[in-house]
Amino acid sequence: MKTPEKRYAKHAKNHNTMKTFIFFMIPVYVVMMTGKILLTLVIVTVMVLLAFLMLIVWSHMKPPATGLVEGKLRACPEKPNCVCSESYPNKQDMHDIPPVVVNGKDVDLPWKLLKDAVVKSGGTVVSETDSYLHAEFTSKFFHFIDDVEMRMDRSAGEIHIRSASRIGHSDLGVNRQRIKQIWSRLEAGQ
Repeated sequence: MKTPEKRYAKHAKNHNTMKTFIFFMIPVYVVMMTGKILLTLVIVTVMVLLAFLMLIVWSHMKPPATGLVEGKLRACPEKPNCVCSESYPNKQDMHDIPPVVVNGKDVDLPWKLLKDAVVKSGGTVVSETDSYLHAEFTSKFFHFIDDVEMRMDRSAGEIHIRSASRIGHSDLGVNRQRIKQIWSRLEAGQ
């Protein structure tokens, strides 16, 4: 028969073993949970990066909605990522910019200066005729493509301009700022 001292010693030994087990298991559990959290963060980060990569690829693959429609630049979509100087029925103010007004009827020199201003602002001319120009601008960080178009209206002595993002909802004012930059280069060149 065991004496109370021996029973107590065995119980104390089991209790100390349990304390040691818990003492070592808590850090193991924390490491396991931290590993799961880190793994989750890595997976989420990879998914976000893949989504941005898909947007970048899509903006390069998506054919732009450019060109003249019934002799005018296309109207802007309802999204706030486009500005245009053409007048349309039901045109929203957020898309409105004035055209380049040419003094006199000679629009050839301002047309050339405007084309040079587009190129100096970072645009790449994609297509050009004597009265229409389409250029692409690529954003520095995500490499999204925006399209800039110009149409010469010789009879009115105006050059209409449109700048639009290919993808996304808002451009955070980038297209409007781009047109202002092109105008400032045009004014500096005259």
